[in-house]
Amino acid sequence: MRVHGGHAACYALGMRLVILPAVLLLAACSGTTPDTGDSQPTSTRVTRTLLHTSDEHGWLVPPTELGTTYGGPAVMRAMWTEREAATPDTHLILTGGDSALGGAAISQWFEGRPAIEVMNAMGYQVAAVGNHELDLGQAVFEARADQSDFPWLAVNIDDAEGPYVDGTALFELDGIEVGVLGLANRDMVELVLATATEGLTFPAPSARIDAAAASLREQGADVVVVLTHECAAAAGDLLPTLTEPVDVWFGAHCHAQANTEVAGVPVVASGRWWEGYSRVDLTFEEGALIDASASFQTVSWPSAGTPLAEPDADVQALVDTWAAAVDAELSEVIGYTDTGVVRGWRMANWLTDSWLTSGDADFALFNASLRADVAPGEISLEDIVNVLPFENDLVTLEVSGATLQAHLATTSEPPYVAGFSYTVQDQQAQITPVDRAAFDPSATYVVIVTDFEAYNTGRPYLAWDPTPTPTGTHYRDPLIAWTRALGSSATDPLEAHLDGTPRGPRAR
Repeated sequence: MRVHGGHAACYALGMRLVILPAVLLLAACSGTTPDTGDSQPTSTRVTRTLLHTSDEHGWLVPPTELGTTYGGPAVMRAMWTEREAATPDTHLILTGGDSALGGAAISQWFEGRPAIEVMNAMGYQVAAVGNHELDLGQAVFEARADQSDFPWLAVNIDDAEGPYVDGTALFELDGIEVGVLGLANRDMVELVLATATEGLTFPAPSARIDAAAASLREQGADVVVVLTHECAAAAGDLLPTLTEPVDVWFGAHCHAQANTEVAGVPVVASGRWWEGYSRVDLTFEEGALIDASASFQTVSWPSAGTPLAEPDADVQALVDTWAAAVDAELSEVIGYTDTGVVRGWRMANWLTDSWLTSGDADFALFNASLRADVAPGEISLEDIVNVLPFENDLVTLEVSGATLQAHLATTSEPPYVAGFSYTVQDQQAQITPVDRAAFDPSATYVVIVTDFEAYNTGRPYLAWDPTPTPTGTHYRDPLIAWTRALGSSATDPLEAHLDGTPRGPRAR
């Protein structure tokens, strides 16, 4: 099936989508070369501006991390209005995806609806499909795409009937035609639950990008923009393989900013969490692109300071509504921390130690994402969902000691662990169990992991045990139960009960 996002008027043109600019498009100023009185024909230069964000992950309420408050959508929308002087002609607002899921409880708890509602109000016009769009499965993504006032694009996702989503969209910005083609993660199947990509395929993208770029040019595109959910570095792999010209490449996924050039093409990325946006000014003369210049505008500020702009009232009202909704469901306080708990070994040990409290396993392994820090003060259920937003369950595997030892000795991605600590030297792992006899390579051990990792083709676990045993337990439930049972408070804070010691060679 083909997923169609957006409610704007549109026409099918071939197999592509042409979005009419009437309501959705924002713009900035255009410039005209003054008449000098010279007898030569005057040339007209105009500027069209692209505003790009990515990896918003539903952080509608600006999060604070290490003394920085990440701006948030209401402040960003205000800056687009005030700083960019946006008008409905010459700005195109794009996101590289991972927009509504994979992060803040305020959006995750409601299956991404809040973030899409806010992004509609902000004026987003086009999005690339990222891996977290499929976190809750295809049906939820399709519902979010239908909710969106903008299309979700990917030239490299197919289902049994053909393209799963539209690959391209064409936008008229006051006489300039801007073509956009979307690119999803090439390694999508390694990034989401196996059930989320069932029936989907992800063909090699180069030929698809070439075909989409050629189609957009045939439709009259004056400029072709590649909107990806790949790290900016992927441009170095893919741009040299293309035979059709493209003009701008947007990266995402790695939560890092970029402003560089590959094969003569500007490569730009905008970070995460509405921390800021990239602005790309496209200058045209007589309809031909003559320059593309990129810059980054921060929308973050020191936490002790004030926002860079007064939040947009309409966007802020939506954020406040959803903040009240998540508070009504996840405000229960389950603990207290004086210092906060930042991502790293202390947080991972808190999680994996809780998994072993059930007695279902000898050891625990975790090599996925901890998505947020826990701030000092009361710990609520919302804090736990921010850290662990995914719908993962725990499963157990049986593995020989020798196989586990060999994996730990050679993996390039050392996991967090519980039930033992280990060191690696000369590609030999020395495992020291906790509260049990010495490690025995000939013994069989029961290991607890998430189902995401157990069934992930990028992990070795199915080779260890092809039939993992479900526990029926969500991966954050033991952490919640154990934290409640500890009864931490201002006089007995949580950190007094946690082990912050690294248990392996992982740096953080």
